[in-house]
Amino acid sequence: ERLEQINNRPMNDDRESRRARFEAVEDREHRNKLVSGDTGTSKSYLACALAQKACRDGVLARYARLPILLSELRLGNADGTYAKRLNELSRARPLVFDD
Repeated sequence: ERLEQINNRPMNDDRESRRARFEAVEDREHRNKLVSGDTGTSKSYLACALAQKACRDGVLARYARLPILLSELRLGNADGTYAKRLNELSRARPLVFDD
């Protein structure tokens, strides 16, 4: 699948050092992806594009800002819905965490 360039972001000539990088981190059951890079290298855009593709393919995906997700889990611990919230998260493939 082709990703379109974001028009409102300038391209840096030093692309090699500023490009978002993917790393496949293997575990026993799933293939996790880690997207890292400098500020402004479209990490969030790329991760969301992968999640959108999964949704178009009929796969349940979820995007979560990590500070908000952690707050929701703390609230779940306080109100007794922690296990339910974790169960909802565990059904999503992919599950995208963003800082």
